[in-house]
Amino acid sequence: MTERKQEKDKIIDLNEKQIISALMDYCTDSIYFKDLKSRFVLVNKALLKKLGMKDLSELVGKTDYDFFTEEHAKEAYDIEQRIIKTGIPVVDIEEKETWHEKGIRWVSTTKMPFYDKEGKVIGTFGVSRDITDRKKVEKELEKQISFMNALMEGVTDSIYFKDLQSRFLLANKGLAKKLGLKDPKEAIGKTDFDFFTREHAEPAYIDEQNIIKTGEPIVNIEEKETWHGRKNEWVLTTKMPLYDKDGNIIGTFGISRDITDRKKAEEKIQYLYYHDRLTGLYNRAFFDENLKRLDTERQLPLTIVMGDVDKLKLVNDTYGHLKGDMLLKIIASIFKKCFRGEDIISRWGGDEFIAILPKTGKEEALNIIKRIKSACKKRSVNGVPISISLGISTKESSSENILDILKEAEDKMYEKKTRCRESIISLYTNFNKNKK
Repeated sequence: MTERKQEKDKIIDLNEKQIISALMDYCTDSIYFKDLKSRFVLVNKALLKKLGMKDLSELVGKTDYDFFTEEHAKEAYDIEQRIIKTGIPVVDIEEKETWHEKGIRWVSTTKMPFYDKEGKVIGTFGVSRDITDRKKVEKELEKQISFMNALMEGVTDSIYFKDLQSRFLLANKGLAKKLGLKDPKEAIGKTDFDFFTREHAEPAYIDEQNIIKTGEPIVNIEEKETWHGRKNEWVLTTKMPLYDKDGNIIGTFGISRDITDRKKAEEKIQYLYYHDRLTGLYNRAFFDENLKRLDTERQLPLTIVMGDVDKLKLVNDTYGHLKGDMLLKIIASIFKKCFRGEDIISRWGGDEFIAILPKTGKEEALNIIKRIKSACKKRSVNGVPISISLGISTKESSSENILDILKEAEDKMYEKKTRCRESIISLYTNFNKNKK
């Protein structure tokens, strides 16, 4: 029985030696044993190679001070002496190895007290795994996170990440403030439909779903943000597909910059470009563009109404140009009330006005003219009755030239202007006499 036990122990001892030998020969991590003064007693082949040694005999008796700068060597020595004193190991600590000529390496280290067979601490042993590449990745990741935080915290533009259902995954402070949220996290799980009206939320959703489907980004598009209970705003938006590490689209991300002030300025410029400053009506440029646009068979019958304000010279000469301007403004206000919303009313120039009436026949146009004349009879400027000579012409067929229709309306206007010219001259003469 005793012989069998001895044989078994022998086998076990042999296996343990083989395991230790395999570890010392083939493990790529650094394995080392040190005495009470932190001098190397035994190391594996990987550490010999790392230290630039060919044989263990070259290393025995040396310390970390022989290979590393004091920055690392002292820290390692202090840790080992504390382990020897307290018997408490250190597990998975990160150490910065500062070499004399090789620069800096990082290792993950575990060090334990080394006992003799009587249980007395006779040194330390440890294992160190090189994690330099991991640390580089972590540093790069930290840098990226720092950049991301700077974007998410400091940029006033709206930055956002959404999932495949266009639900917010992440939003920056700029967007949170815009959405009326105290914390960007409050946006997570919500969609544009929770903040905007359908007028904006639906096309935004459609755009994002198309990006997810095709992988094609949208760049610098102008979006009109329509809110619940507050004024509309404009943003310049770029949205792109969001990929995972395997290249699969997992959502979208985007950035939107507020351009509301710019749009207002553009609208103001456009308004001034297309409107008459005195009357607020459209001007000749707008009329010309819309005449071309509306000159289609679908808009037939298309009627042109042209008018020339009567007695403007009389009012200007007798009461001054401010009163003449008042006369033009009154005519403009009458036109606005008597014509319909779909009609294009413009100041043609000087004392002439013109209107395009799409899908309007002659009879309906004459009814509008009656309303205008009736409204004029109720108004005056310094006792001078207000009137306007009006001519109309209707395009009934696509074969007719719109310029001919325009000319006919103008000719008819001047016909009526000529008829009332004598009464205007008489009125002008009387005012001049009274003025004297």
